[in-house]
Amino acid sequence: LQLPQEALQKEFWGMSLMYHVTHFLSVVVPTMPFPRPSINHIVAAGTQLCSIPWTQLVEQYQDKDPNTPRKRMSGRCFDSALVVALLGEKVGWGFPQDSRSVTMVQHVSRTEVEWTLGAAVAVASQTAQDTHSGVPVMHR
Repeated sequence: LQLPQEALQKEFWGMSLMYHVTHFLSVVVPTMPFPRPSINHIVAAGTQLCSIPWTQLVEQYQDKDPNTPRKRMSGRCFDSALVVALLGEKVGWGFPQDSRSVTMVQHVSRTEVEWTLGAAVAVASQTAQDTHSGVPVMHR
C-alpha cells in the first residue's frame, strides 16, 4: 500500500473522509494545524477526541462542523484512527509521522472533491500515461 518514495516528496491532497475528519478534529482541538496536520497532530487530536465522554461531545460540538452532523460524531474517533493508518508508515501510504506534506482539501478550483473524483483523476492519469508509453490500456 505504500507510495513510492518520490511520491511522498510531492504535494499530496487528502480529501473526502480525510478532510472531514481532520476538520472536525481542528474544531475539537483548535491548536491542531489545519489543513496541514502531521500524523502526530492527528494522533494527538484524535486521542483528545476519543477521551471526551459522548454527552459532553454532543453538548459542546454538535452543529459546530457542517461535515460532522450528530449521526457522524460517534464515528469520528474511529475515523481519526483510520486516517492515521491510511497515511502512516506501518500499514498506510508511508508518510513519516512528522511530515506536513499532506494538505486536506474540500475544494479545488471551486469544485468539491470527493474520493470518486480522485479515483476518476487517477484512472485518467494512468490511461494517459499508458497511451503515451505505448502500452495498450486493455493489457494492464
